[in-house]
Amino acid sequence: MHITRRFPINYQFPLYKVQFIPVNFYVFRLLSPVVQLYWVLQHGTFLAQRWEADDEGVNLYHCADEGRSFFVEVGVDYGQEQPVVLRSFVSSVPLEDYSHGVHLPEEWT
Repeated sequence: MHITRRFPINYQFPLYKVQFIPVNFYVFRLLSPVVQLYWVLQHGTFLAQRWEADDEGVNLYHCADEGRSFFVEVGVDYGQEQPVVLRSFVSSVPLEDYSHGVHLPEEWT
C-alpha cells in the first residue's frame, strides 16, 4: 500500500512547477518540505514500506538524477493527517531497515 492512499480525500497538493527543475540530492535538500513531498510523490519510485510502533508506516522512495541517486522516506503526520518527508539520504546504511522485506533466491546467498 502506498502512503498516498492514506491522504484525506480532499487533500490537494500545491501546484508547484518543480517537475521542470533538474533535482539532485543537494537541490532537493534546499526545497521546502511541501515541495519535497510533492516532488517525491511525482518523480520518486516507490520501493518498500516498513512499519514502526503503533502501525505507523514509512514508505521508501528512490529518486534518480544524472549523477548519484538518493532515497527519501515519507510518513504521515497523524496530528495533521498529512504526509511528510521524514528524511532523505544517499547512504546505503538506512536501507538496512527495509532488508527484512527482501528475499533473495538461495543460490544468490
